[in-house]
Amino acid sequence: MMNYQVADEALNQIVMAISDLGIHIADTAVLAPEADQGPRLRLLGRTAEDIVTLARAGEALVRNMATAAS
Repeated sequence: MMNYQVADEALNQIVMAISDLGIHIADTAVLAPEADQGPRLRLLGRTAEDIVTLARAGEALVRNMATAAS
């Protein structure tokens, strides 16, 4: 199970990466810690395109983290 701090940091980095692309989700993205499921990113009122862009940024972040760790 992923450490909650690591998950929070990863989500923060994804939000910053998306912001760097000119898509600002800070107003509509909420980190909501769930009692037993850890942090979750709830996207409120986002278009499908924004969500796909967020997913791609997250995928790139995970790849970069894996490369850095190896």
